[in-house]
Amino acid sequence: MGTAEHSIGYLILHLHAHLPYLRRRIVYGTAGIWQPLGFPEEWFHEALVDTYIPLIKVFEDLVNEGVDFKLSLDISPTLTNMMRCPLLQEEFLKYLEGLTNLARAEIERVRREAPAFETAAWMHLKRFEESREIFLRYDKDLTKAFKHFQDIGKLEISTCAATHGFLPFYTRYPEAIRAQIETAVRDYEAVFGRKPLGIWLPECAYVPGLEKYLEEYDLHYFFSETHTVLNGDSPSEFGIHAPVFVRGSRVAVFGRDPETGKQVWSADEGYPGDPDYLDFHIKGGPFRYCRITNRYSLQKEPYNPDWAREKAARHAQHFMEGRNFRFEYIRGWFWKKPLSVATYDAELFGHHWFEGPLFLYFLFKKLYYDQNQTELITPADYLHRYPTNQEILPPPSSWGDKGTFDKWMYGSVSWMYRHVHEAIEALNELAKRAGTSNDDKLSRILAQAGREVLWAMNSDLAFVISNGHFVDKMKEFFFGALERFWILYDMAEKYLAGKTINERLLREITLTRPIFPEHSWEVWQKN
Repeated sequence: MGTAEHSIGYLILHLHAHLPYLRRRIVYGTAGIWQPLGFPEEWFHEALVDTYIPLIKVFEDLVNEGVDFKLSLDISPTLTNMMRCPLLQEEFLKYLEGLTNLARAEIERVRREAPAFETAAWMHLKRFEESREIFLRYDKDLTKAFKHFQDIGKLEISTCAATHGFLPFYTRYPEAIRAQIETAVRDYEAVFGRKPLGIWLPECAYVPGLEKYLEEYDLHYFFSETHTVLNGDSPSEFGIHAPVFVRGSRVAVFGRDPETGKQVWSADEGYPGDPDYLDFHIKGGPFRYCRITNRYSLQKEPYNPDWAREKAARHAQHFMEGRNFRFEYIRGWFWKKPLSVATYDAELFGHHWFEGPLFLYFLFKKLYYDQNQTELITPADYLHRYPTNQEILPPPSSWGDKGTFDKWMYGSVSWMYRHVHEAIEALNELAKRAGTSNDDKLSRILAQAGREVLWAMNSDLAFVISNGHFVDKMKEFFFGALERFWILYDMAEKYLAGKTINERLLREITLTRPIFPEHSWEVWQKN
């Protein structure tokens, strides 16, 4: 306690929360007990159970214990729309019911066949029951939980491009970039009741010129990979230990501290590889029951939650001491307190690293009670304290392999962009022809056409395809969105020509993807 008065450095801890918008029912069947299979339609439900509900529980526990903390977080508009979707809310309760029934059956099976693993089986049942309780506490809408913790000053929630579009690939189409950002800002205001202060650029993908769009929508900062700050057109005075402004703008770039990434992300050196943590890759049935034991062997021992909890506390201590040591070492180099920016995918915590939320719980407690050198801060608070920062022009970059755009551009996915570009051009032309029309039916057609193009822009499709996963499903999703767009395009042409349209088909398409109710088709006129 008393950290703010005595601190010698700042820590921004930021989680990127995103999933592509998939609104599909899970087929449970009637034969035997259902088991999760990890299909795309399960991703959302899996993420709620593994990551977002455990994070909310951590926030609740910290507040109830009187621990002050600050966490920076962005939640993509696609994820907030899924969290607020009534159909998915009911589907999640069914999913939890299926998991709970399966967990009860598993306890009986494990007790008979491998009693050493029974403790882990009971752990899964407890977390499923706890997930249901927390989910219902927020009226089945988890955005209410995140809004609450932002309103009481524990979170600073930024936004993300509407459908996680890879923005550097659309610099020829300003209307498409504006559509991604404007839709995100409108959606954020509807969900959180205020304007966002910053944005997570999807895949941390930046190209010079994007900052002008961020300024246009009053977005003051974004996050980047380390080399984005270090490889600018002039040396960064503070290295990665302070943000920089993009030259000619007031948009700040917060570059990631690679040491914080290595400690958590690295398969070889990172905390998640500890032998006592739950093994992500090995299942002893439908759930995970083994501790990692040895990463190079398939011989696994039973998971012990108490051992894992102790390791999470130790790793939190190590992470905190690492920041304190770094700040102590470099404190005399700069005229202002150095900053460390630790950015991660939110799903690392709980999904890939089961003990991740517990690690955060211990880290926040230790930072609050056990030291006064490292102060948690959010990006907006930092910029308020230090409004003057160096200006540089960062290079094109991403947080993909080698810091390039290759993962989303070449090989098995290069064919995708010509289809999206063609749809953007057609929608721009159509929106201009519609002019300032306030005809309700035309507005519905054009708005839904915009939603379909936005969805086809999402970077997840290319990423998953380039990894060779669910290739056929991703192509089905991609071409499905474009097919609906061209149906809507023809429908708008007919309507503008005074012909009758198929209103039933319009309703069906709208119900298929009821996302972004605040989306304005007029944004597609601008270029």
